[in-house]
Amino acid sequence: MPMASGTGRPDRLLEIGMDERTFLNLVIDDGLTEVVLAYPGPNGQMRREGCTRGFEDCRGLDGDGLLRLRDDAREATAAAMRGQAPDYWFWRCRELQVEWVLNVLSAARHANGMPTLVTPTMRGMAKAAHVLNGIDPSETLGGGPEQPVLR
Repeated sequence: MPMASGTGRPDRLLEIGMDERTFLNLVIDDGLTEVVLAYPGPNGQMRREGCTRGFEDCRGLDGDGLLRLRDDAREATAAAMRGQAPDYWFWRCRELQVEWVLNVLSAARHANGMPTLVTPTMRGMAKAAHVLNGIDPSETLGGGPEQPVLR
């Protein structure tokens, strides 16, 4: 049975016929759709492009690769801030989406007894529940955190 990256435990996502890569692709695809709505028009272009780059950079990576990408993204954001770069918001939005993907993946892992990569937030748990079980995140956030159950 395949192992979850860096855990030494069987990848329990496979129990429902979904591996981590499939799960991540669903999170990424959903995020790309939301980015277009969050940053419409020419005023949102730099943020939209940064978010898109962040999501796309996550595609195909395992947990260890995502952690390395997060560290690289943090450094790129810090360098842009130090240099007062005109494209600071591109790099900041890229970093935020990489962190979001790690958050949601960690939430799914946590809910299934697997080691996490980062400490998941309630919003990460709600998104994982939505991706895995079709639970509406607004309902989850309104009524207490639902555990994203891998079926």
